[in-house]
Amino acid sequence: MICYNWTTKRCTAHAAYWLIQPDGKRNPGGWICANHGRAVVKEYAEKLGEHWTLQPIDEHGRAVDY
Repeated sequence: MICYNWTTKRCTAHAAYWLIQPDGKRNPGGWICANHGRAVVKEYAEKLGEHWTLQPIDEHGRAVDY
């Protein structure tokens, strides 16, 4: 799976996470790579005061429980 993030061009990194909204629901945008995931979580905390998280997924997009 490839990261769904677009900046100036499509990210080609492996997507390993779902971005989880503050209400616990998955972001409907899709999967995200570690670098873009951390950036989004940090930005939303700083600019919106919201607590978003990352949920690890397997190669089929299923949640991985540790």
